[in-house]
Amino acid sequence: LRRGARPGSGEVLALCEAWSAHINRFYDAPPPLIRGLGEMYAEDERFRRRYEALEPGLADFLKAALGAWAAG
Repeated sequence: LRRGARPGSGEVLALCEAWSAHINRFYDAPPPLIRGLGEMYAEDERFRRRYEALEPGLADFLKAALGAWAAG
């Protein structure tokens, strides 16, 4: 995000893949669930505040990036 990467770029999709693999170490998280997590990060104010405090625009970026990754 800070370097101007787009949510559907190869670099970002590779990061989403790595993040998905990490999550799947703890529980079964198929692509629709990963997409849902991205939506929750942007739409639930508790998560949105956390991600926006880290970097303005991050919540929506995560929603778009995880959605693009899940769409495959």
